[in-house]
Amino acid sequence: ATVNELLEATRIEQGKKEGVASLVQLGPLLQTTAKTLMGEAKKRGVSVFLHIQDALPPVMAIESHMQEAFLNLVSNAIKYNRENGKVDIEVFEENNIQKVC
Repeated sequence: ATVNELLEATRIEQGKKEGVASLVQLGPLLQTTAKTLMGEAKKRGVSVFLHIQDALPPVMAIESHMQEAFLNLVSNAIKYNRENGKVDIEVFEENNIQKVC
């Protein structure tokens, strides 16, 4: 791990991770995540499918935190999948709550 990664991990453990909340579109954030991890998925023979409901409103979040969480979750889904497996990611709104499954 790099020094910056270790420092970031320390800040997270101490509850001092910084960031400013703003309006964030989850769909594009997950599209970026899927593109970033596509090479790893191909190496492992895992297909990644992204299903995003149309016209989702933005949510209030710290974008870098959401990106980090999505990268971690999808990376683990790829890493611990079976050969020729698949990862389905769905973003939708239900009862005024956005859900990522």
